[in-house]
Amino acid sequence: MEHSSGEDVRADCGLLEAAELVLDDLDAALARLDSGHYGRCEVCDDPLGGALLEESPLLRRCGRHFERGEP
Repeated sequence: MEHSSGEDVRADCGLLEAAELVLDDLDAALARLDSGHYGRCEVCDDPLGGALLEESPLLRRCGRHFERGEP
């Protein structure tokens, strides 16, 4: 049995963290879908537009609020 190096473990941890973030985004998108708010900015409630959602279905904010990094 081969042992993983510290670098391999760090890379695996990074992949795990990235997967957890995607799962969090999926859960949030499903919650917005259930509440009827999917496809709307979570800050200003403006519609996000079909083209944006087609490209990034987990999108939470319109371009104006995404770029500012507002909560």
